[in-house]
Formats: sequence, structure tokens, C-alpha cells
Amino acid sequence: MQIPIGQKIRALRRERDLTQEELAELLGVSVQAVSKWETGGGLPDISQLPPLASVFAVSSDELLGINVADEEAEVQRLVDEVYAPVWRGEVEDSQGYMYGKYRELLKRYPGNLNILSSMLGNGVNIYSFQLDDKPEEKPAFLAEVEQIANTILARSHDVTQLMGARFWLLRLYCETKDYEKAEEQLAKFPVGRDGETYNTKSMQSWLLSSKGDYAALQKVKSENIAQDAYMLLQEMTQLGGVYHGLKRPDDAETVYRLNIALYELLFGGEEWSLSEATAVAYQSLSVCYARRGDAEGAVANLEKHFELMRNGNE
Repeated sequence: MQIPIGQKIRALRRERDLTQEELAELLGVSVQAVSKWETGGGLPDISQLPPLASVFAVSSDELLGINVADEEAEVQRLVDEVYAPVWRGEVEDSQGYMYGKYRELLKRYPGNLNILSSMLGNGVNIYSFQLDDKPEEKPAFLAEVEQIANTILARSHDVTQLMGARFWLLRLYCETKDYEKAEEQLAKFPVGRDGETYNTKSMQSWLLSSKGDYAALQKVKSENIAQDAYMLLQEMTQLGGVYHGLKRPDDAETVYRLNIALYELLFGGEEWSLSEATAVAYQSLSVCYARRGDAEGAVANLEKHFELMRNGNE
């Protein structure tokens, strides 16, 4: 149960061992005003809330009896409840269902950033895929979804919420073919510890695909594949080393060969400098051959190793 602000003021005043006269002096109001607040005969003016909170060393929310943590926990519970029937496959129009439910929640918790962030993607998807046969509704709905995103960008300090808002705005502007605004969102994309949630490359890919710039899109996708493949090839090379340590040279050779075959499949020898891991795989493979007394195979693989290292240095 929420405590009336007058009772809260009286309790905080007594906790700080202040008299009504001392509190009135600190706030620059009359003793009668303080007395009315505490007895419920009147309410402090809204301009008095920050000074009151400062005197008592509490937040304005606490002064008003609002427990922010409890409210956010309740909001998260309600958001989860909205998604539950969708996850269970009980809803046919999941986008419309969730968007409508979030709208209802906003009436209870106006401007709540968790709710706004949850409904933003639904709004963009509805605009993109469900309003083609209702062109008269699109302008108003577009404005509503933009407002949701801009509210998040203006008020949130959460990196994930900010990244999500810019990502969905970019998607929205790609749909409206407003590529200048889409590029603005890409340029303003924040960098944070949880940046893997969304990343600029995925946003850039979406923009290039929408614009039909497939030459640039191919370059971006190739770079993405190269980065992911490099990490995989590194892990495979290290696994081969583990097999060497376990005295399992046949398994080590298998892994090294798979490493090299994967690299050649992906890059076809055109960008040999991309993978230091593959150069190491050739070096390790040459050791395998040397230990078996196959000097020719050892030299051939060692030459490949030096070729890759040389190209990489260049």
C-alpha cells in the first residue's frame, strides 16, 4: 500500500530528527504549510518536491512512495505474460496481438521504456508486412512507431534499448525508402559492452539489401564470413595442437586438413592473407609429415606456410 506523501514527510522528518520549524526554515515555507502537509490538510507544491527530496536525501520517487524497482519488476512480469501465449503458439497474429497488449500496458504505465522497447519491433513489423491493404492507416501508424523509437532514444540510458531503437528505426526507414534517415541511424549506432546484440554490420547489410546495392552487400557479407571463419579456423588449429599433446597424430592431421579445406572452400586462394590460423595449420601439418618421415610432404606444407605468412605481411 502506498503511504500518503504527508505521512512520508512526517516519517522522514522524524528520522532526520528535524522539527516542523526547522524543516520549514530549510525549505523557505511556513510552519503552517509543513503542518498541513503532514496532517493531510494540503499537498506540497510540485516545485517543493526536489528541495524536500534533497533535505531528506531521498529520490523524488521515494518521497512520493513509488518503488521503482518493484514497478519495473511488475512491468517485466506483465511483458513476459504478453509473450507467453505467443511462445506457446496460441496466437495467430502475434505481432498485432503483442502490440495491442503493450498499448494497454502503456495506459497503466505511461512512457515505460521497457514496454516501449518491447513493442517497437512489433510496430515496425506491422508497418512493413500487415498494412499494405490499409494504405490510409500507414501514415498515422508510421508516426506512432517513430514516436516510440524517438522516446526511447531521448530518455533511455540503457545501451541495449538504444541499439534496439536505432536498429528498428533503420529497418523502418528502409521500408519507407528514406535512406538518408536510415544512414543517420547507422552513423549514430552506439558502441557498448553488449554490442553483440545488434551490430553495425548487420544494420549495414539490411540497408544495402534494401537499396539493392548488391556489390557492396557482397563485400560486407564476405568480410563477415571471413571474420567468423577466422575464429573457427583458430579453434581448429588449437584442437589439432591438443591432439598432438595427446599423442594422436592421425587426429591432429585430420583436423589440420579440415582446417585447410574449409579455408580453401571459403576463400578459394584469392585472399590468403586473411587467415593466420591457416598458415599455422600448414606449419603443423608439415610437422605431422616430418614425424612420419615424409620429407617431401613436410617441405610442401612448410612452403605453403611461408607463402601465407609472406602474403599476410605484405
